[in-house]
Amino acid sequence: MRSKIYFFIYMLFCNACTNQINVLEKNEHSENSNPFPIEPILILSSLNYQDVTMGETISLDIETNNDDEIESIHVLIVESGKPYDNETDVYYPSDDYFTGYNSYIMPAFKAGEWDYVAYAITKSNKKIYSNRVSIRVIYPDITFIQEDRESPFMSEMDAAWDEMLASSNAKDHCRREMGFIIYMTVSDIIGEDVTFYAGDLVYGRTNCSCSLPPNVTVTIDDEIIMGPDLPGRYAIAWFHTHPVNDCCGGGRNVGASNEDEMEAAKKELPGLVYDYVPTFGGIVGGYTDRNAEHVIYVFGPKRRTFK
Repeated sequence: MRSKIYFFIYMLFCNACTNQINVLEKNEHSENSNPFPIEPILILSSLNYQDVTMGETISLDIETNNDDEIESIHVLIVESGKPYDNETDVYYPSDDYFTGYNSYIMPAFKAGEWDYVAYAITKSNKKIYSNRVSIRVIYPDITFIQEDRESPFMSEMDAAWDEMLASSNAKDHCRREMGFIIYMTVSDIIGEDVTFYAGDLVYGRTNCSCSLPPNVTVTIDDEIIMGPDLPGRYAIAWFHTHPVNDCCGGGRNVGASNEDEMEAAKKELPGLVYDYVPTFGGIVGGYTDRNAEHVIYVFGPKRRTFK
């Protein structure tokens, strides 16, 4: 999917306009900063705010009306609302993302609220900025996993379930849970699909008491965190299995437990849990066949949140 943003930079050059350009540069184009009747730069944008999912492409069309005066055009990104005169806060995407004359396409790399600003370098070595266009880059919605048996890492979920079964011993009442973090990798190649994959399988503790439930703790440990101008790898969800219920006589609720819900809120990550289909009223009965039907339950936020 491609999201379009248009920056229009109209430049009127004359001898009397030089000081006006300097004033506008210093004041970042405040509507009240220009004391002159004719503005040397008129900036229009067809878009002020938009949600874009990580991995989608953002297209920028930058237009000017005085190309003879322009040496080059570039784009910068800054966290929404921050000034772009502080170099430590500014990201400068590669000019390789320019695909044609003033046409600029790049992936949405990192979740967050970002301001995209175009700027022109004139032949007289002046830097003229466009207005800001704010983009909110969001993590993907992972609920599709629940319905799609062909979705990424479904085989890893099945393998985790099988390992959970193999690690459980009905005779000794021993049960165990398995889990992993789900990651996505955003490529810097336009049009290349986002890659989803499962992190390392984590083994929960073995619990051989019917009075204490087993659990598993998974942590984010494989992220590559970069800026909004570079590809990276990010956690988007966490997965775990629930244990067999053929070891003990009592029934239990299926799907996310209260502890699971609290963990999802703490991690600010969507959760997926493999568990049995209920035998009655949302409960799986005691001594249920370990090979009974099991399904994916999704809980917590539908997408990872960001600060």
